[in-house]
Amino acid sequence: MAGGLLRIRDLKLNIPKEAKALADQMLKDLENSKRPYLEAVKTSLDNSFYNSKVGYLTPGDKRVRTELNVSSVQKLARVVFMLEILVGNLNIGAVNTKRELYYMCKGLIKSDKHYRPLDFEDQVESDSIIDFIGDMLQVYREELNCFANDRGGQTYSNQLIVEETMADGSVARIDLSSLGTSPYMPKNKPQALRLKVKKKVDFALVIESEGTANTLHTMGFTKRNNCILLGAQGVPSNGVRGWCKLIQDELNVPMYFFGDLDAYTLQNIFRTLKA
Repeated sequence: MAGGLLRIRDLKLNIPKEAKALADQMLKDLENSKRPYLEAVKTSLDNSFYNSKVGYLTPGDKRVRTELNVSSVQKLARVVFMLEILVGNLNIGAVNTKRELYYMCKGLIKSDKHYRPLDFEDQVESDSIIDFIGDMLQVYREELNCFANDRGGQTYSNQLIVEETMADGSVARIDLSSLGTSPYMPKNKPQALRLKVKKKVDFALVIESEGTANTLHTMGFTKRNNCILLGAQGVPSNGVRGWCKLIQDELNVPMYFFGDLDAYTLQNIFRTLKA
């Protein structure tokens, strides 16, 4: 990616090149009086599989195909429209949230009457196009430089040191024991972080409520235990899940969850965190 942005993984796909190939193929089909189509991975429970050795859900072989017709012409046009914006971001190293992309689209549509048929009624419509593009290219949203807002993951520890590689290549070093009662708030880009410990960490405890995590830390929980304490702030965001996975991968410590013993917590919070 341009602009010194860090990669989430070793991605072999050249997204701008792949996007151009898709657009060229659609144009070629139209010129040859064929119906262009776009195909994406089906992201639903009936196409999801869990392997305990892998540790998270993986998609199956089912695909969703959108072919040009009267009812789908707007969707295909919106995909090309949004894809151009995302590729532009990749080329210059810019990043945006889904909310920002929605307003960018609204601004472009308002400024050019030729774009009016693509107008979005609300952000849900533009979000679904971004999700479809990710499923189509089989990439993470973050690999399109579209990052979610930072939410949850407030972390406390007397033993943990976080090193964050900045866009210019410099490294920021944060010793969580020096923050007092203030938490460390991981950004929604865990791939930029590396973890070190001053002493062996015995366990990590994820707490449903960030307020309860703060209470335990203030009352000396992290002084009495060589641990990492973090608040999920409800249903874990992508950033919280990535942060938990980074802790497990780099420190290889057991991770426990503390929350309400009710259906909502188990079905939405715990299951999301485990997946």
